[in-house]
Amino acid sequence: MSNEQREILIPELGSVCMLCQQKSPIKNSHLWPKFTVKWLKENSSRYIRRADIPNRRMEDVTKFPLLCTDCENLFSKFEGLFSARIFKPYQANHMIQHFDYGRWLSKFAISMSWRMLAIEYVDFSERCPGQKAAAELAFEHWRRYLLGESLKIQPYRHHMFFFSFVRPDSSGIDLISENYHSYTLRSLDGAIYSFDTLGVVYVLLPGIVFWSPLNPHDDSGWPKGSAIAERGKFHVGQRVSDGRLLQAVNQGANLAYDKPLSEKQMALIAHDYNLVKAEKSSQDLERILAPLRHDQLLSRWKKNDK
Repeated sequence: MSNEQREILIPELGSVCMLCQQKSPIKNSHLWPKFTVKWLKENSSRYIRRADIPNRRMEDVTKFPLLCTDCENLFSKFEGLFSARIFKPYQANHMIQHFDYGRWLSKFAISMSWRMLAIEYVDFSERCPGQKAAAELAFEHWRRYLLGESLKIQPYRHHMFFFSFVRPDSSGIDLISENYHSYTLRSLDGAIYSFDTLGVVYVLLPGIVFWSPLNPHDDSGWPKGSAIAERGKFHVGQRVSDGRLLQAVNQGANLAYDKPLSEKQMALIAHDYNLVKAEKSSQDLERILAPLRHDQLLSRWKKNDK
């Protein structure tokens, strides 16, 4: 039975596990993988900040009643492999040229986009009613793939792109936000962007972004090798000509720094920065010490705070 023929159920957040749709969700389900939060704390500061309340230091990111314990454990398997084989090696060396991967990468990438879609679905469908059906079809296709009920990524494509430090004399430097490095290398963010009739799930981890169009055939401007397959070799440093990615990055970077920090909090950040600088003095400080300001859970999710 095709997705179009199935009855698609997108439960109310908190009512039932949104993946298996059978068990009760736990209240503190992670939207962001734990390894990303741990890495941010270890490499910038032991605190994190949210863009909508930047003057409050926090120990952890916002959590949601999204998954049951079994589904959390299912996701943790993909997260562990992604962390060990891609995230940590890339953070240690941005000069890495490629990564070998198996199905665990598509599972992880789709799990990130699916989680974002699950959290943002209601707001997105109200904001863009013409794309509601596409969001529902993607939600169900990705859900069934994650549960192993479907073995095909197609017809959807999920792209991955790696960010690195852009030198001041680089071509096109004037096109990026002044907050580009802090945002792309030291933030967590996510949203569903609407570009005319195209909806795209956008998920940013430190240094890495996932881009999942809700229209399964629209990936113009992305090179063929940027789409995640069942297994293969992923090459870092690919050029993306899709201007919508830059638009999303600049919008996120500007929004992230929209609210000012108090003088007291700026002093605390400077103190933490100097501590990390002393510990990391032998490493690439331009990359390691892009200032951490927040954990990028933006104000549009404030209603979900627990």
